[in-house]
Amino acid sequence: MSQGTFTPLTSPTITFSAERPALLKDLPTELRVLLQVKAPERPESDAVAERPPVNIAVVLDRSGSMRGEPLEEAKRCALFVQERLTPDDFISLISYDDEVVVEAPSAPAHPNRAYQYAAASLRYRGTTNLFGGWEQGVNELKKNSDRFSLNRIFLLSDGRLNRGLSEPDEIASRVNKASAEGVSTSTYGLSEHFDESVMRLMAEVGGGQLRYGERVEDLFEAFEEELDLINALYASQLRLTIKPSPGVRVRCLNKFVERDGSWVLPDLAFGVELWAGLSVSVSAEAASAEGPLFEVEVSHADLQVSTQGRFERPVSVNADVFSAVGVDPEVEAYFAELKVSALKDEAAQASRNHEWERVKELIEQMRALPLNLQQKEELTSFEVLTKRRKSALVSKEAFTSSSRARRSMKSSKERYMSLMSPDEQASYMHRKSRHGRNKGDQD
Repeated sequence: MSQGTFTPLTSPTITFSAERPALLKDLPTELRVLLQVKAPERPESDAVAERPPVNIAVVLDRSGSMRGEPLEEAKRCALFVQERLTPDDFISLISYDDEVVVEAPSAPAHPNRAYQYAAASLRYRGTTNLFGGWEQGVNELKKNSDRFSLNRIFLLSDGRLNRGLSEPDEIASRVNKASAEGVSTSTYGLSEHFDESVMRLMAEVGGGQLRYGERVEDLFEAFEEELDLINALYASQLRLTIKPSPGVRVRCLNKFVERDGSWVLPDLAFGVELWAGLSVSVSAEAASAEGPLFEVEVSHADLQVSTQGRFERPVSVNADVFSAVGVDPEVEAYFAELKVSALKDEAAQASRNHEWERVKELIEQMRALPLNLQQKEELTSFEVLTKRRKSALVSKEAFTSSSRARRSMKSSKERYMSLMSPDEQASYMHRKSRHGRNKGDQD
């Protein structure tokens, strides 16, 4: 894979924090452990122009529902993607309705008048063969994929799949296969009508980003955030492998994709962290043994990045002492965030069924959790949205919020409890109170 003049990557660092660092003596114990994977700072000599070149396929819905402003904004976004790339990057443009058309084949992003003309000339028509458009995007990327460390589809749709393959399990299987072969997928949904469950599935198993805009004017910012991330990207699709000791079972609560015995981590930018919430079951026998409870490895074969860590066995104590051991508030809040994500998934389904009393009950359960300031603000916004009784928007907001919470980057454990201003963060780090709206328009 081409690395250009980019400095070889330094390995990330691994940190563990137990919510309650103790084991019950001679009894089974459930531990909750926060795993932090921190990327190194970007070397000072590096600049955006020196990042590894990328290979992008922009796949746009041009079905009849995109008529007017939606299609015009999609064309604007397509041209913006090209504008942000360098001559070393490749780009292609695919459009789809009931048919799939390669509007501009894979080629250097600059100069590329064919891409510019194709994007500016798009016209609406037909129905929505979303998977066919995605599949053609994969084909275009694979023409040159061995030359790039990042090959990504930007897939935009405002509708539901009504032509071509539409079975979610089969779509997930094919997107996962493409991801394993080095082609990742980010999805962009527009307005109230796109199929959020399929778009979320494709982004999560595809190793990319999930974004949506409630309105046409909310769409551009989503593309801007992802391009900012690509310019700051440390690594995509790092692997997390956990090796528990005898009598120990470890589950990852983030719902990362599992592949070949490892979890595939989301995108990670320089200088920030990815977090994973680990539920650790320790048998009575294991509690009194010696050595670490488990070992982990974070690696990326193609980028020759690898780092290992050990979670040492906490001290075994009696039940009365165990209950008195202090709780780490940041770890407690993070596991509360993961629980909120699970409850929001339930709320999404309840809203689809118009079970608004159930949605209200789920929000009350969320409020009872030990949330940090950011989580409380986001929950308040979500509650206001549910009172409008618009099931399509509630479902999209719930699914997007829960997915991004499980897969988001963090600045640091020390700053996790604070409510950071958007001006203090890179755009791809923003945690909006409404994920479908621009950060400056969060009504």
